[in-house]
Amino acid sequence: MSKEAAVNSAVYYHRELVMNKMKAFFLESYGELKKVVWPGRESVASSTRVVLVSTALFAVFFGVVDFVLLKGLFFIF
Repeated sequence: MSKEAAVNSAVYYHRELVMNKMKAFFLESYGELKKVVWPGRESVASSTRVVLVSTALFAVFFGVVDFVLLKGLFFIF
């Protein structure tokens, strides 16, 4: 076997190995996703409300803290 043929054979083997690994990865991922218990619409809506309300509360809190600190700095200087 010539050197070029050996290199081509090695490259082909490597490509084949990589493709087989990728195929196995996607098949296993699909199998795992079939096992997932996805949340229902009500659960997602409830969680979304909790996130939105807590984000709004934190925004108001940090806005008030920022305002108080800014007024304090203006008072001092």
